[in-house]
Amino acid sequence: MPILSVIYGKAQNNAIDLTEAIQANYVKDNILFLPAKLDWNSIKYDPYPGELKTLYITYAIGDKAKIIAVIEGISFDIGINMNIVERNTKNFNNILIYPHGGYHEDDGGLNVMYNFAKILDEMGKTARIYPTYGYIKNTVYNKYFVEDFEIKNSLVIYCEGTQGNPLNAPHVVRWMLSPLGTNVPLEWGASFGKKELVYYFNSELKFQKKPEWIGKIYKNLGLLCINSLVKNNQNERNGKWCFTIRKSYIHKSPVKYIHPENAFEITRNNSQSTNVEFFNQYTYFISYDPLTFLTIIAALCGCISIVYPIDGISKKEWVKMTALNEYLEYKNLDYFYGVAYGMEDIEWATATLHLMKEQWDDIIRYYKEHHVGKFLKDMENMEQMENTVENNYYREDSELENV
Repeated sequence: MPILSVIYGKAQNNAIDLTEAIQANYVKDNILFLPAKLDWNSIKYDPYPGELKTLYITYAIGDKAKIIAVIEGISFDIGINMNIVERNTKNFNNILIYPHGGYHEDDGGLNVMYNFAKILDEMGKTARIYPTYGYIKNTVYNKYFVEDFEIKNSLVIYCEGTQGNPLNAPHVVRWMLSPLGTNVPLEWGASFGKKELVYYFNSELKFQKKPEWIGKIYKNLGLLCINSLVKNNQNERNGKWCFTIRKSYIHKSPVKYIHPENAFEITRNNSQSTNVEFFNQYTYFISYDPLTFLTIIAALCGCISIVYPIDGISKKEWVKMTALNEYLEYKNLDYFYGVAYGMEDIEWATATLHLMKEQWDDIIRYYKEHHVGKFLKDMENMEQMENTVENNYYREDSELENV
């Protein structure tokens, strides 16, 4: 008999359908999880005539619940057949983010970690940055951990760039800022705790192989941020090219450089403010790293930004590798503005460059509104979540199955 909805709480208008109940981890494997300290006497309902295919909990007996099924307005007592488990919710007011390196304004991963702490702080959480490499003053967030709270009662967030669990924390989230095997060796994943929860900054191609896992086992946390320095200063362009190599090793095939011989290289030695100056001078920018945020920064500065395409990966497939895929699907768009995928796509980038600033304001707003609240709700139900390291990386055909 299909269960289509569950009613619980103190009033009829507290009803939620099963889809929402499953997403909130109230229902799992025929077990109904209810909030701790529930007033059992409040769960008493008579079947509501005319309600189609609805389950009502009429009363609880010990750890069991009396279930009445209502099908086409006719009541059927289907007995005491659903386990009731009190769900001990957590409320992590203390959140510790452990960066993988010392702060540098040109490191995109570090910037999004510091920005996440800032957002959590604005939402009333006690968010701190662990001083892995000292107390480095920066323009994003400067509240470092100085034994403000006990780690054992806090949520700790590592990225893939941190091996193991250096703080020996019991409540851990692994925020994948890049796919395993890209910025860090695949083998590092074997040091992650199998019960840690996994969130992805970028969508990954593997998501498309199991779309039914998206939102359940594959969960996104793509909190993008733009430094206030990044803007088009409306300078006169020099007509020249610049380029960056960075993570060009993402390409499986040999890279054939397509920039002019006199092109200027943007290296990792530059600060973001210096890069902004360059992108306000040069006319064209080529990135041989298909996932660097410099492609976005360049375009927002008015530079025509070109991504060297990955062999065998179409533009649509490339978009699905980025943090923007979810936003584009939500907006029913194929591509984001202002960036060319290959030289033949320059016309698109040029024609849409003027739309980019407005779109990026909307992108940042979308991810903040849609991801942070869901993430914090997940943390309340941490033990019931399915997006564990084990489920993400150790199932059949997964990255760490044979490591």
